[in-house]
Amino acid sequence: MKNDICQKIINYFVTSGLGEPGCDDELFVNGFLDSFGMYDFIEFIEREFKIVMSPDAISVKNFKTITIVCELIETIIKEGK
Repeated sequence: MKNDICQKIINYFVTSGLGEPGCDDELFVNGFLDSFGMYDFIEFIEREFKIVMSPDAISVKNFKTITIVCELIETIIKEGK
């Protein structure tokens, strides 16, 4: 499941014209995300994975890399079941 989630996230960045980050590239440091882009990214995640992210989950720490975002999504999905 993790690989599928990561690939969908990478595809999001590619199709949005933001580049192709590696799973462990820092998204903010390398310019893939900024404060405005983060909101679009969160909307994509919620829509694509049919989850709702709590305000507590939305932090720079949880969006540091695609690997960390994937782990967050997996946790939210597991908690929802």
